[in-house]
Amino acid sequence: MELPPDAGAGPERLVAPRPTPPVTAAEVARRLEAVESGLADLRARVEALGTEIPAAVHVAAAAEVQAASGELRHTVSELGRLLVRDLGKLSQILAQHRDAILDELRGPGSPADPAPPTPPPVDG
Repeated sequence: MELPPDAGAGPERLVAPRPTPPVTAAEVARRLEAVESGLADLRARVEALGTEIPAAVHVAAAAEVQAASGELRHTVSELGRLLVRDLGKLSQILAQHRDAILDELRGPGSPADPAPPTPPPVDG
């Protein structure tokens, strides 16, 4: 059995180069116009993204701020409720401290409520 003369040759020898048909100036202009049109479309899409991305960021940031403000509003409300509840306890504790301080200042054997001072006589 005989082998063909190109047996064992690389693929570049098996494929004969095809001659390229001559390209006319009109074909070159048409191809160039198609490339320019594609680039213009690409530019328009990139510019649209330039306006869509900030809008999307704005929407996302607004949602985050709204969620944070709702949580903050709830927390402040809860703190206010706790403050009102503790205000009564605070008043009671302050009154007890005031009474203890007054008792220490009066000393042992002092009347609980001293008589109010008498106003000086009015000369007239």
